[in-house]
Amino acid sequence: MSNWFKTAIEQGYIRLFEFDSFEDLQTIDRGGFGTVYSAYSKNTEQTVALKSLHNDAHDDDRLNKIPIDGTPEDFISLYSDAWNDDPNLRPNITEIRDKLKYIREQEFNRSNRISDDYTNSKYTIGLS
Repeated sequence: MSNWFKTAIEQGYIRLFEFDSFEDLQTIDRGGFGTVYSAYSKNTEQTVALKSLHNDAHDDDRLNKIPIDGTPEDFISLYSDAWNDDPNLRPNITEIRDKLKYIREQEFNRSNRISDDYTNSKYTIGLS
């Protein structure tokens, strides 16, 4: 346990309870920093919210590494690079900006090609 955490407990900013003092533990939500639970506290005799913080050293299955269905491959690639396990291999902010600019330009060009194809085929009038 880190020193700041011990100090916060000693000074009463954080109350420390043993895990077995809770029952009826139910997951409320998971996020980037931890998981929030609802549980009944036998010590306080009331339902409380508990937050368990992720331990990055053991958090290889982070939910934020899983792309949402339909996410473009370029974004998945950039996101995967940004979450590389080796921080030295992650892109810096300039590289991320440049890649996002490139992705946006590619999408704009693709949209214009589709629009041009649609316009040229739909409204072409044949003269005889």
